[in-house]
Amino acid sequence: MYRYEAPQRGRLREFWQLNVDIFGCDGYEADLDCISSAIEIMRAFGADETMFTVHINNRRFFNDVIAALEAKGYTFASADISLIPQTYVKLTSEEDIKNMEKLLDMLEDNEDVQNTYHNWETED
Repeated sequence: MYRYEAPQRGRLREFWQLNVDIFGCDGYEADLDCISSAIEIMRAFGADETMFTVHINNRRFFNDVIAALEAKGYTFASADISLIPQTYVKLTSEEDIKNMEKLLDMLEDNEDVQNTYHNWETED
């Protein structure tokens, strides 16, 4: 599949897409079947778990799906919740970069903070 428009920053023109739909089911089981189907199709193509990633963007759904997939016998190299920014902000000022690094260090040193995420990048 190819995109017609000019690619945005961080996006490529060529990509592969797999789509599975189930109609008429309100429970998470339908979504679980779609995800299971996608995993099985990837395996049928010869891919192992190190060659692809499944992204789920709903925390409650994520927890339900992980539990249900584990009950079906799937194992995971990792399963965690993380934020993947859609856009990034480029910091060019040394002062801004220093302040952001200081803020991130302070957050990471705080025992109450479990994860830190940001959408800034430098020119490096």
